[in-house]
Amino acid sequence: MMREDMRGMRNTMSLNNSRLDSIEERVGALEQSVTQKTGSAARFENVIAQLRLELDQKEQEMLVNDIEITNLPEMQAENPTHLVTKLGMTLDERDIVSAERVGPRYPRGAYASTKSGDTAARGGRPRPLVVRFARRAHREK
Repeated sequence: MMREDMRGMRNTMSLNNSRLDSIEERVGALEQSVTQKTGSAARFENVIAQLRLELDQKEQEMLVNDIEITNLPEMQAENPTHLVTKLGMTLDERDIVSAERVGPRYPRGAYASTKSGDTAARGGRPRPLVVRFARRAHREK
């Protein structure tokens, strides 16, 4: 009887040891997987930081082609590109990449209208017009 109990205990110990070995292997594999993923995440973070830096540099390079025109009266339903071509510079609409008013739009009641239909903010200035040219040479004109 005692021998059977001892044999049973040895079998149970052996079974528990094999289960523990299996668990240790799985934990080791999971730790290795986490280490690999952490390394990948760090590489991705480096790539993201590098891409952000490149994007900032490109934006700075693009600002070289921009000009800001201030105190140009703002009209209801105006075409900013058309306004730029009428400023007295010899430009074609193909020379302008974009033209838009920047800054907050004033509420309707904040404008003082004139007979010509243009509007200016009461007590303030119209929003600036930012123009991006296709080439830097156009900006220098």
